Amino acid sequence: MDGISPRRPSWNSGSPTNRRSTLIPALLLSAVLAGPPILPLAGSAAAQDRTGIAVQGGWAYTQRDRDGTAEFMATTRASEDDVWLVLGCAADERLTVSAIHATRFPFPLSLHAPVQLHSRRVPSSSVTASGTQANSLFIDANPLRHILPLLIQDEQLFLSIPEPNGTLHNYTFSMQPNDVALRSIRLGCLDDIDHSRDRRRE
Repeated sequence: MDGISPRRPSWNSGSPTNRRSTLIPALLLSAVLAGPPILPLAGSAAAQDRTGIAVQGGWAYTQRDRDGTAEFMATTRASEDDVWLVLGCAADERLTVSAIHATRFPFPLSLHAPVQLHSRRVPSSSVTASGTQANSLFIDANPLRHILPLLIQDEQLFLSIPEPNGTLHNYTFSMQPNDVALRSIRLGCLDDIDHSRDRRRE
């Protein structure tokens, strides 16, 4: 795929702790896509395991069938903690963006508070988010539609989450490579084209 060879992410190493961590993206995606069985992504060049979860770089991704249409989900882990950025694209082109801790965030989440997202080339944007559970933060995806294609082209995405008292907690997500892992989400919910060609022309 465009000269990029998918590889197992860093969380898939041989230690007992990391072996346990390899289950987390599968459990996250299975939980978010709870319902009909998860479908393997047939024909994908990325590594894939028996759960139907495929892997490219630091991304784990999958799809499921809902009433004859496909829904897509992908997740990648922050470098600072067991926090996962989860992107989803439903059959009705509904985009979902969330940050989910494998257990619970080590600080209280605000019921409604703006989070900050930026990358090296994209200025910081303040986006409303809601923390309805101790381990889940749901980010308003509507204002992200026009900047998310730019954010996922960059090497890293930076997310700042505030406590109710204003204290910020910063998380860094490695975004590359993602040409395979995020392709269906880009085409289905972002009206995007294959950005890897654009990157090669830069």
